[in-house]
Amino acid sequence: MQRGNDWLSEGDFSLEHAMQSITESLFYSRAIDTWQVSQNVGTEKQNGVLLGDAGEPTTNGAWEIQTPDPQGRGIYGPYIDLQANSYRATFRLKINDNTGEDQRLVVLDVTSRKAFKYFAQKTITVRDFVKSNEYQDFILHFDVFNADKDFEFRVRTNRDFESKRRVTLANIKLSVQEKMG
Repeated sequence: MQRGNDWLSEGDFSLEHAMQSITESLFYSRAIDTWQVSQNVGTEKQNGVLLGDAGEPTTNGAWEIQTPDPQGRGIYGPYIDLQANSYRATFRLKINDNTGEDQRLVVLDVTSRKAFKYFAQKTITVRDFVKSNEYQDFILHFDVFNADKDFEFRVRTNRDFESKRRVTLANIKLSVQEKMG
């Protein structure tokens, strides 16, 4: 819809959402595993476990982080090995308040070998959430060209981020992307 010199009104759709829809229609996603934060740090890394070094568990198994964390910490793990393929990591998050100024909250990323190699990264802001206190999926697509080890799916705060909000992670789901047809 054209309004003045603008072709789209606020709330129609973004290029990112359009590309995500096209990508998802060309690929079939097969879930590999889903993780919740199972413990606070105090132990060494454990394969297959999401760890939190900031925040605390909620009563329903989710993990809540107050942003910003003074140390720039968050959630990481599960330190798994992945074969060459196309993948999709889905981070299920909610925020306690999506009103006010748009500010940076957390960084989502996918890394291997203890963050030596980055595969995908996205900064999440207040306005990325459609509603307060409702879970929403944030998707990172990534390709592994050669088998690699110690993959982490991280939700990190940053002490330089301005926003003072609570971000809650329900889970992280990993799917392999397979071409249709």
